[in-house]
Amino acid sequence: MNRIWLILSLPRFEGNPEKTRHAQLLHVVSLVLFVVLAGLIFIKLIFDSQIGQAMNAILAVLAFMQVVAQVLIKRGYVRAAAYLLFIVSWVGITWIASKIDGVRSVVLFAYFTIFLGAGYIFGWRTVTLFTTWSILAVWILALYEAWGISKPVMDSPINIATYLTALFIFSSVQVYFIINMLKKSLREADQELRERQRIEQELRSEQERLALAFDASKMGTWNWDIETGAVAWSDKIEGLFGMGKGEFDGKYDTYLSLIHSEDLPNLQQAIGHALAIPGYHYVVEHRMVSRNGETHWLEGRGNVYRNEAGHPTRMAGTVVDITGRKHSEAEREHLIRELAAKNTELEQFTYTVSHDLKAPIITIKGFLGFLEQDAAAGNQVRLERDMERINGAVDKMHHLLNDLLELSRIGRMVNPSEPVNFGVLVYEAIELLQGRLQASTPQIKIDKDFPVVLGDRRRLLEVVQNLIDNAVKFAGKQPMPVVEIGSRGFENEMPVFFVRDNGIGIAPEHHERIFGLFNKLDPLAEGTGVGLAIVKRIIEFHGGRIWVESDRGMGAVFYFTLPGGQ
Repeated sequence: MNRIWLILSLPRFEGNPEKTRHAQLLHVVSLVLFVVLAGLIFIKLIFDSQIGQAMNAILAVLAFMQVVAQVLIKRGYVRAAAYLLFIVSWVGITWIASKIDGVRSVVLFAYFTIFLGAGYIFGWRTVTLFTTWSILAVWILALYEAWGISKPVMDSPINIATYLTALFIFSSVQVYFIINMLKKSLREADQELRERQRIEQELRSEQERLALAFDASKMGTWNWDIETGAVAWSDKIEGLFGMGKGEFDGKYDTYLSLIHSEDLPNLQQAIGHALAIPGYHYVVEHRMVSRNGETHWLEGRGNVYRNEAGHPTRMAGTVVDITGRKHSEAEREHLIRELAAKNTELEQFTYTVSHDLKAPIITIKGFLGFLEQDAAAGNQVRLERDMERINGAVDKMHHLLNDLLELSRIGRMVNPSEPVNFGVLVYEAIELLQGRLQASTPQIKIDKDFPVVLGDRRRLLEVVQNLIDNAVKFAGKQPMPVVEIGSRGFENEMPVFFVRDNGIGIAPEHHERIFGLFNKLDPLAEGTGVGLAIVKRIIEFHGGRIWVESDRGMGAVFYFTLPGGQ
């Protein structure tokens, strides 16, 4: 029973629906044909004719070929089984027609079943081949009979009815099965179409969500065909490049031309490594300069795809705008530097409180003991000298505390910014310094034209006053001290000012130290050493910077920038 069920069961080939349909059609046709042939043999044995034995022999051969065809189908040789079935059937039909009734034989109508099956399985070329053979066979039979070469036997009405019955049954089964196969194919095609439409809809939805994610993250995608040089970019890539819609032609050379000149070598090196080294992860950050001069920071990531020989054929990846992140990192670094500077000032402040302020207190305490001794001894001269030293220590402590208080107010107590005529500010500072200037009689040179600046007028006056006072104070033994105040061009769109003197100068190793808190290069010099620290803090609070160019004995030039106030 199992073998019978195995023979009757429809063949199936997983993953190949077309082959399965062809195999099932051949399987059913072959079984039906085997049954029909067996029935014809049985009828021939009952209603024997002149050629009954020869006919039964050819019918038996055809029936045996159905068994061979079944074996081939079960083993997966579907096309071979089809060719065997159609060719053997065609030969059998032609032989029978040549022996019985000739071109008038109803058996010839079975050609149409061969055309139908061959067309369904193999296509129009095979149908054309069988049609050609059939036309030739019909004409050969007709000519042989017309010339008297062959004389086919006229079959009995019973045999003709039998052949027609078998032909009708076989044809109807074949047509029924082919129609069912076509309907099934149409249903499967419809289901496949619906599934494809569903997948395409899901894909469109995913693409829309992906596009929204790309827009939100300012990200684009790219695909570079290395063999052809063509580069495909995602939509809205112009926005990442700071370009209008349609301005970017998508070419690789155009992309390279937009890269900042300082970043281009690093980008090309990263691409070279990605192409040359299998498994290299391409990640690079670079600036891109748009046509309107704006600079964007972009981060590119990608992978290289290679052929079987290991040669790179394609490179694909993403590009994301990281301008905001870079600005945040720069701001963070700036805040870190400011915090470090604050910590340094705090350390200096702690040192000052523990050392510079403690020194006057120790002096006062020591001379108070001397006062007691002077009073007991009645030494009025020493008493007055000790009192003078105590007053000096008190004054020094007072100046230190005032300077510390002034320094702490910068950035905390701020006057509204206003446009300030820098030339007027210079003359006002010189007026406030008349006492020192009359004592030293330096030559003051002031430029005629100064740009207008924007800032806290009172604080900017402190800057100018401090710098001019320092220039006069450290003139040294210069017989003809000269102080020059002027402006020189711009830096980062800010006007640059300077105060130049021909005094004792500053050694290069002290150029940074002099701007520190309480850093006095000459301990005997007047002042607390806070002046330049105050100047530096005021200028940096306004967004500018200050630096010095000098050498020992060669005078000094203090440069500083301030925001313009046009």
